[in-house]
Order: sequence, then C-alpha cells, then structure tokens
Amino acid sequence: MLQTVEKLSDTVTRREDTDLSVVIFEILDSNRSSVDVYIDSNLETLRNWDKTKPLYLIQDISNKAVALTPYLKERLNEIMAYIKDNQMQVRTALVIPNDFNGRVAQMFGRLFTANGHYMKQSYFTDIASARNWIISQQKKA
Repeated sequence: MLQTVEKLSDTVTRREDTDLSVVIFEILDSNRSSVDVYIDSNLETLRNWDKTKPLYLIQDISNKAVALTPYLKERLNEIMAYIKDNQMQVRTALVIPNDFNGRVAQMFGRLFTANGHYMKQSYFTDIASARNWIISQQKKA
C-alpha cells in the first residue's frame, strides 16, 4: 500500500492511498482551529480533483474528542455546496465511534446527504470496513 501522509496540524492528518485511489482524513478533536484545518484541506482536495472522475474519501472522525459542534456543521455545509455547485461525484466512508456521538454524526450525515445525489456516504466503526466499502464503490464505477 503506497501512501503519502501529511500532518496538517497536531489534530488533522491527510493521507493519500495511491493503490486504492482514496484520500483519508483524520481529525482528533472539534476545536475551531482543528475544524478549520480539516474543512479547508477537504475543500483544497475537492478544488484540485479532476471533476470528471469520482472522488473516494475516508473521513475518520472516530476519536472520542470529536463532536458535531454547530461550527463543524456550518463548515461542512461549505463542502456540500462545493460538491453540488461543481456536480462532483463523491463517495465517502465515514468512520465513527460506536457511541452516542457516532449515532449523532450518522443521523446528521444522512440528513446532510439526503437531497444531494452527487454525494454518497456510508458509516463504519472501523477503517478496514470503510476501505472495503470504498473498494466496492470503485468496482461499481
């Protein structure tokens, strides 16, 4: 597995798995500074992506210190708007904790993507299952 790893801050990492053609983001808390780095890096990835090809993402928000704050929700809207405005096909595997915060993230995520046919999202409690789902989505493309 060939990966490039960028430590964007103490709490945000971006990996690119070139074998799997997937970008993996991990955020470790939901402080404003972490959220800004996380969202800005996601937006940069979207802006630099070849919009004629689907983008496959794994978003790891499974750390217990990550919560769906009002600020994080507000910033997530920027991502959805960009995807919709640019008619991008994005497939996201969201790795969530197996607890209350994970269930809240899953409920919000389903509402978040319900009206957007450009974004398909699925939820997992471990990275291996998320990777397997991404592989299944790539086979359908």
